[in-house]
Amino acid sequence: MLPKLNALTHGSIIGVGMVSMMLLVTPAFGQAGAGAFVFYENGSPDMGASYAGAGARANDAATAFTNPAGMVRLKGSHLLLGTFLLVPTFDLDVDAGSTTVPAGFGAILDGGDLGGVAPGLGSFGVFQINDQFNFGFSINAIAANGADYDTNWAGRAFVTENFLIAMNFEPALSYKIDDKWSVGAGLNLVYMSLEQDFKATNDPLAPTVKIDDADDWEVGATLGVMYQHSEDTRFGLTYRTEMEFNLDGDFIVPVPDTLNFDSDMKLPQGVNGSVYHRINDKLAVLGDVGWTEWSAFSRVPTTIGPISFTADRNWDDTWHVGIGLEYMMNETWLLRTGFAYDSSPVDDDKLLPDIPVGEQYRFSVGVQKIISTGITFGLSYTLMYSPMEIDKVVLPPSGDVTLDADYDDPFVHFIGMTISLTF
Repeated sequence: MLPKLNALTHGSIIGVGMVSMMLLVTPAFGQAGAGAFVFYENGSPDMGASYAGAGARANDAATAFTNPAGMVRLKGSHLLLGTFLLVPTFDLDVDAGSTTVPAGFGAILDGGDLGGVAPGLGSFGVFQINDQFNFGFSINAIAANGADYDTNWAGRAFVTENFLIAMNFEPALSYKIDDKWSVGAGLNLVYMSLEQDFKATNDPLAPTVKIDDADDWEVGATLGVMYQHSEDTRFGLTYRTEMEFNLDGDFIVPVPDTLNFDSDMKLPQGVNGSVYHRINDKLAVLGDVGWTEWSAFSRVPTTIGPISFTADRNWDDTWHVGIGLEYMMNETWLLRTGFAYDSSPVDDDKLLPDIPVGEQYRFSVGVQKIISTGITFGLSYTLMYSPMEIDKVVLPPSGDVTLDADYDDPFVHFIGMTISLTF
């Protein structure tokens, strides 16, 4: 925790931004995620089953991302274009009776809605080289976060607005060892960008401080293994390496100069296991279990101008489980449904409002229709429920505000559409 900063001086403004700049990441990296706006939806048909079994299903080009080892199952050339809408209903209800603020603060106000409708896109391709090798690619967001609190809410000196996105450009290669085993690897070329606003002090008339143009490129890897026990049963294992970004940008303060902003942030490593089992010609069951090392993200070293610090969010590692079903109605219609659970990386008494993160429950349905030879159209819907509360948390940087609040209507709706081409 930083010392209390009361004077609106050049130095105090630097200090005010320190902990507020502890970045707003939503790790969509792999199958094991956590948090209110942390999602792993990537614009593929797997959304219709809450991504259960995505690393073993390997029936379309999205396997280039979910498990590159599965690309060996695809013959010829495959393209998959996906889009979805993310519709959150979150709003923050502040308990004025148990939230404490300094004298002269003014009314204790709620935070308002946490952003509006946002689009998402995913593009995937798999191309057969020969009987043993396939090449693929993925273009999708592996992290994205946004929050937009009222500018005069109770936590205004910590955060009012933020936006972060990490775009993944991933070439991948798979190799068929024999009729049962295959391996694959992808090279994650990721661009991350961060912007954030907050008030310089708790004064309702205080000017706004901004972080702008903080970005970086980083390289990571995705490794996959697939074992096909029989025509009806296969298992997949996917591992994603940790990536550390050095976000370098501008810290714009309400004085006639701009300071340098520099922060090191990690997208953590994670592993996910998947299973696909076809019970009969019509019905298949899918399963998933995963782990993500979110404790590695907890500490974020940051430098603003001449001042450096490292704060701890007290995050823990998370676990993920999922189960789903596929039902082939006839030769052209396929139905999916699924459920997934992700544990929370942080307790309520340590949750900070810049990353509204908690446990997640996903309920999904989806449908695919073969339109003609080589063309398949899909729709999917996911309801994500993520109950959260902030239990008397002292907000950085000054420690003057103790926030007690609940997130009302903690739902996110994902509405997806895909088109798959085979040629």
